[in-house]
Order: sequence, then structure tokens, then C-alpha cells
Amino acid sequence: MENGIRRFLPRTVRLLCYEYGLDDATRDRLVSLAEEAEPPGLWERAGEAVPEGFMRYLGLETEADWIHVWQAEVVPELLQTEGYARGLYPAGRCTGRPDEIEKRIRLRMARQERFDSDDPPRFCCVLGETALRQQIGGADTLRRQLDHLVRMAGHPSVTLQVLPYRAGGHAAVNGSFTRLGADTSPPLQVAYVEHNTGNLYLDGPGDVATYAAIFEIQRTTALSPAQSLAFIHELAEDRPR
Repeated sequence: MENGIRRFLPRTVRLLCYEYGLDDATRDRLVSLAEEAEPPGLWERAGEAVPEGFMRYLGLETEADWIHVWQAEVVPELLQTEGYARGLYPAGRCTGRPDEIEKRIRLRMARQERFDSDDPPRFCCVLGETALRQQIGGADTLRRQLDHLVRMAGHPSVTLQVLPYRAGGHAAVNGSFTRLGADTSPPLQVAYVEHNTGNLYLDGPGDVATYAAIFEIQRTTALSPAQSLAFIHELAEDRPR
């Protein structure tokens, strides 16, 4: 690395900062430099179409060994079909020029290619029932999305669970979130939360522990993977073809 033969991965910089006992501000600045120094990737090719503040998430997602998602209202981006992704934009989920929207959709589809790589992330998702019933893009688009979820549930690195309405109140009523991590020593974990005016990256020990506990409650409250697959399959079969 010092000779410039190998590049510094952002997570390597995080570990070095931890070993050197650097403060949070210095760590964040150095990690940002490492992310900016990476060779042009999918998000750089998308250019200005990438929303401000989302670049860091894309870097974390690329480096993550595992990804945990709780999503109450919509299907997570890494599991969306192209038609479903397009259906989100007229709903006001994102704004932008038509060319920017097209780049964002292409980027989203390209991010999913990691599931076909030799080293896919261990992806665990808990979906609220609303996400399976909300007709994003219309009834036909939703049916195709449900069929896609059934296929993805069979991927060896994907665990998919559903939290049905009948579960009642739950631990994550305050909103959806994503946890990402790397199997390093010490382990690296970040909780990512989107809101209407931006996003939050939470990596403090207390924050990480809180979101880990909430996600575990969601997993244990939700239907089992087998029950969830049957639930999604039944919803898909009920849709007109």
C-alpha cells in the first residue's frame, strides 16, 4: 500500500484509525479521502445523478460482508425489479431530471450484480407487509416484483422474512433502516437511516448496539424464512397474470 501497488480500502483506513486512536473527525476525513481515491466505479459513472450524501453509503455497501435491512413501506433497493424502481419516481420518492432518474435506475440495477459475484454479501431483510401490498407501479408491476422476491429468497446469500400485519406493534415503528458491516477485527458496523431531508450514518457503539437489538427483535417477531416465502408466493399467485 505504501508503495502505491495496492490501494487503501476505506475499511482498511477505518481499522488503521482505530489502531492509531484517532478522533472521529480525523477518521471521517481520512475515510472520505480513501473513498474519493477509489477508481471510478458505478456511482462515479452515475455522476451528479447520485443524491448528495449517498456516495458514502454506496462505498459502505460495496465493502460490506453483510447487510441487514428493515423496510416497512417499500421493497429494498437491492431486491427491486426495474419496473418497481421506475414506479417509485412518479410517487415522489425521488426527484430529478429524466436523464438523472434513468442513471439512478441503472445504478440501482448495477448494484444488484454483486449477488452474482464470487463474494456476495450476506443479505438479511425483514419486510413489512405493506411493502408487499403497496401497488408501486400498478398491479402487474407489483406481481412481477413479488415473483422476483420469491426467486431472490432462493439465493444462498439472501434471507428474507416478512413481518405481517397480525404481528401488531413492533420494535421498529419509528422507521426503516439498514445495518452494514465487515468481518474485520474489530468488526466494523454502521447503521444507515434515510429521512426526508437527508441521511444519517451512525457508527457509535451505543447506536450500533441499539439498531442491532431492534433488528434482532424484528427477525424473531417476523415469519420464518420458509413461512415468509409461502406468504409472498401466495400474494403473488393472487395477482392477475
